[in-house]
Amino acid sequence: MAVKDGGETHLSDREQAVWVDHIVLPALKLSCPPDVYQHHPHSFAEADAKAKVKQECFITGTGQPMDIRYIVPESCLNTFWAEVQRLSYNHTGNGTIQRDAFRDPFLVISGHGLKLFTKRDTFDLARNNFLSHLNKCFNTEQIPAGDCWLDLGMEDTPVSTEDPSRGVTLMWKQHCLDNWVKKFACPDHDSELIETRHYHWALTRDSGSANVELRQTNSLRRNGGIAYNKAYNVNKEMFATPFKDYSPFQNSQFEALGYSQELLERWYSTNSVKGMRPGAAKRRQLLEAYTTTK
Repeated sequence: MAVKDGGETHLSDREQAVWVDHIVLPALKLSCPPDVYQHHPHSFAEADAKAKVKQECFITGTGQPMDIRYIVPESCLNTFWAEVQRLSYNHTGNGTIQRDAFRDPFLVISGHGLKLFTKRDTFDLARNNFLSHLNKCFNTEQIPAGDCWLDLGMEDTPVSTEDPSRGVTLMWKQHCLDNWVKKFACPDHDSELIETRHYHWALTRDSGSANVELRQTNSLRRNGGIAYNKAYNVNKEMFATPFKDYSPFQNSQFEALGYSQELLERWYSTNSVKGMRPGAAKRRQLLEAYTTTK
């Protein structure tokens, strides 16, 4: 949109207020029945205030803003989008922004939760099934191929054991992860042109997870379209926050011992109401507690 033709990717609060109050909410009112519209905020200020309310229940003890999302029923989408386009084109700027600031809007589509829907035994079947689903939902000629990223996963699932009370968990070994990482090294350059991170599982030496990001100059990314890869056990705990309700030592923070001081500080900063950094003392306290309980 013209309001952000300088390369910025987000709207300021003032711009969002104009967009919501003069385009989105009027479009909702014109396209949705009263029993739907009543569940939406009546102004940007109201939506902004609700988004800053802390959760009643939280994990870390600090409280996080609620993730509020407003849904438009499928039956109303066509009319809603048509009204958004019309109001965007006719909007005069309200004296605060340029007249054509919101003209020619476009949709950014993000698909989640498609894993089981498109799950197949081979790559070709999964790809064909996904593309068939995509063609049924959208006019793919209008989707720019250069702006599309697909999250493709391959799973190794253990077969059931003879004893129904026992399960099997597959873990990545360090040497297997090292060999897996090498597959993404640039094939036509002396340097690998990759950035790799390893995550050890529950303080163990040989089991864990890893991720690999290919640099822009890596031909596998430039020509093959491979940008980012992860190898992990299905529980994904190395890629999640360490503040969970379970851990190997019954202390919800002991799991953090396997991580660097820098990463610990980033976690505590993210989960702190005031964003305060804890300093090196927190890791030392965890190590002392761990030593005492051994």
